Amino acid sequence: MFAVHDKVHIKLRPGGEWSNSKSGPKNSFEWAELEDYMDLFEHCEILLKKKLIDEDTFKSIFSYRLQNIIANNTIVGAKLVCEKYYWGDFIKLLKRLNIQLPINKVI
Repeated sequence: MFAVHDKVHIKLRPGGEWSNSKSGPKNSFEWAELEDYMDLFEHCEILLKKKLIDEDTFKSIFSYRLQNIIANNTIVGAKLVCEKYYWGDFIKLLKRLNIQLPINKVI
């Protein structure tokens, strides 16, 4: 399922279009693509909670993708600060993997 989101993943990678913390989605279509990608991680949190996937393996393979998302202040501010109540499982996943949300840089 991650392959479906390669376009967003590539934009978030270092050197990608959204890797600069002041860049990010520019229109409703791009925001929807990002939200779909973040939703996939929320599903992963549910699977981890139910012990249907291995946490250590997941962390070693996918934690850098979460780091790439939260490295972007535009995304953190819009989704994980202003809309934090809609992204509870995403935030739980960050906590589960000991990934600190850089809220102090956004506020």
